[in-house]
Amino acid sequence: MDLGAARYVKQGDVALAYQTVGEGPDDVLLLVEWVIPWGSLGEYPRMARLLRRLSSFARLVLFDRRGVGQSDPISMADPPTIEQWTSDVISVMDAVGSERAFVVGGDLGGQIAISFAATHPQRVEGLILINTFPCGTATAEIPWGAQPEDIAHMLGGIETMWGQGYPPAEVLAPSLDADDPFQDWVQRAQTSGASPSSARTILAMSCDTDLCGILPSICVPTLVMHAQGNRMASVENGRYLASHIPGATYVELPGSDHPICLGDAEQIADEIEELVSGERRAVDIDRVVTSVLFTDIVGSTMHVVELGDRRWHALLDEHDELARRELRRFGGREVNTTGDGFIAMFDGSPSAVRCAQAIVRSVGSTGLSVRAGVHTGACEVRDDDLGGLAVHVAARVGSAAGPGEVLVSGVVPGLTAGAGITYTSQGVHTLKGIPGEWELFAAT
Repeated sequence: MDLGAARYVKQGDVALAYQTVGEGPDDVLLLVEWVIPWGSLGEYPRMARLLRRLSSFARLVLFDRRGVGQSDPISMADPPTIEQWTSDVISVMDAVGSERAFVVGGDLGGQIAISFAATHPQRVEGLILINTFPCGTATAEIPWGAQPEDIAHMLGGIETMWGQGYPPAEVLAPSLDADDPFQDWVQRAQTSGASPSSARTILAMSCDTDLCGILPSICVPTLVMHAQGNRMASVENGRYLASHIPGATYVELPGSDHPICLGDAEQIADEIEELVSGERRAVDIDRVVTSVLFTDIVGSTMHVVELGDRRWHALLDEHDELARRELRRFGGREVNTTGDGFIAMFDGSPSAVRCAQAIVRSVGSTGLSVRAGVHTGACEVRDDDLGGLAVHVAARVGSAAGPGEVLVSGVVPGLTAGAGITYTSQGVHTLKGIPGEWELFAAT
């Protein structure tokens, strides 16, 4: 999802990067996690899906707070405060001509949203908190908070492992622990969001912040959502927020992933839309049998390190152009991009497999190695999106492929009989999160 080029507004001497998406009658201002820049949000399919939904019924306002992404950096000697970040929110709202907005905050963004709603209620139509916390450190009031030794461990990990898969996916997003495209996206988003020193400083400030005392003063409509099995921020945080903010509505989400984009994007968007518009969208869901193709570039993070951002993005653009050319040639419908790959659907299995092979060959001419997975099954089609177990199976099959390899699930060879495609069995596999055992085949 292309979010466009940044615009800038000054808050004192600090330049803040911002953008708006959509033209709805209401404004929704999104304050995302920690140091993820808004420019990276559209690069991951689940986040892009949430952004599309929010911008379908409201004008979505995005910005990088000071010290993050395209906004001015922070001084290690004089780190920002919650109050300064709150002032940044006001500057951006003034720049886009927003008198009042529904403020959505996750993680550290949620702390800023809480502060803003408590101190500037006249600018807030409603408050939505997702997987956030009022206090970063354990106290008598918040015994489930992080212990000092846990915080010291996290700060040390940032210094030594920033951009290399830290925090580990098994804690940050357990459902995507084996999902290479997600982990590649996190690493790119982190390194484009902040340096290790800035990230460490921002996290330390968040851990030192205690907003428990101001929760009872919040007087705007509030929705709190929290993942039940969240390992980064205990679900007790969501329950505490909902019980201490007057009149708050609480929704406990299934799953254990922390980033706001990784839960059920449709449910999250439905809850937000109901608060914003007063109505819950009736979604027309079609269930169809289709062939799903997943592709991704092998070792994309390594290429970024070797080539640098500018050369890598030029090479990525070439990859996208070649892949889309093959999708058009074989009648594939692009569903989404993963930052370094594609999700597409086809009416027939032979077209999906042949397209996968063609993408591997075409992109190989650039020096990049692509792997692909194909599965055919029943999918849910929601507007322009695709869901259901078959999509997850295709993703896991693709993750099991090696460089330059096209793997298919066991149902595909029988559906391509007579198409001149030969297969070699790769044995029986267990696909993470998918019940049963699956025989996979390499298309040759």
